[in-house]
Amino acid sequence: MNNSKQNIVTNDFNQVSSMEIIYNNSKTTYSIDKDKDFIKKVYDSILNTKVTVNKGSQESDPQFTINLVYKSGDKNVIESTETGEFIFRVLDNKSWVGGNNTDLIKIIKNKR
Repeated sequence: MNNSKQNIVTNDFNQVSSMEIIYNNSKTTYSIDKDKDFIKKVYDSILNTKVTVNKGSQESDPQFTINLVYKSGDKNVIESTETGEFIFRVLDNKSWVGGNNTDLIKIIKNKR
């Protein structure tokens, strides 16, 4: 994977140390040691989202937020829209990258 900031995830899976999911007003943290299969499933779903870079701000009341934390301390904050079927990551105050992903909300719901 190229490490372009235009990707929705910026590091390879083997760099992930943990993941936090905020959904239904609760926050759950998953560690790579105990929850590797689930984190991989979420990561792959995000990675396989066809995304485009968009100008302007993306503001939404997210159905869920995923914080992917890397061993370096870097973090990708991936949010959904209200429906949970579109995900995005804000690049800066002028642009964001995102795309439709209808599987991710199902993966999250089925985990709980």
